[in-house]
Amino acid sequence: MIPESKFIDTYYFTNEIEKELEAIKLTLASGSCTSYDGYRYMVGIVEGMEKSKTILQDIANKFRNADDDDNDDN
Repeated sequence: MIPESKFIDTYYFTNEIEKELEAIKLTLASGSCTSYDGYRYMVGIVEGMEKSKTILQDIANKFRNADDDDNDDN
């Protein structure tokens, strides 16, 4: 489990993104895309969601590190 930040619940957001990604990946795997353009569109969605997860995790890590630095000063 990912620890919670004071400002955002990264665990919740990451799980929600993962649920959506699974649904899209299942759609891709089932062969439901009828054209290459449709396939590219779905892959683009997956790439964007993966990037969103990375950005969210980076922001949460910055907050955690800032909290750790504040606690070290005391």
